[in-house]
Amino acid sequence: MMSLEERRQLRTLMEMLNEEKSRASQIDVTKRSRDEKGRFTKEKKQAASRLESVKEIRLVKVRNSYGTFKVKRKWLSNEEKIHLYLLVGFIVLAIMI
Repeated sequence: MMSLEERRQLRTLMEMLNEEKSRASQIDVTKRSRDEKGRFTKEKKQAASRLESVKEIRLVKVRNSYGTFKVKRKWLSNEEKIHLYLLVGFIVLAIMI
């Protein structure tokens, strides 16, 4: 025998499951892009991955090894170099004036 409290909990769980099923069936796919064959194309995600690095890297093969590489990272990216050159240029101009 189930108590009244258990019946109430079971009823609320069943209602929640029914709501989820109805939400899943109401997904609107009319605005999704399709390819030439009519298949859905993958959605492009705007958010950058946590695994993507902002710094540029270069792989250097280790001599006398099979499939071993070292990762060389640049200290400054090209954009950071431009900002640094501009800063140095302004400092030089400020000293000359």
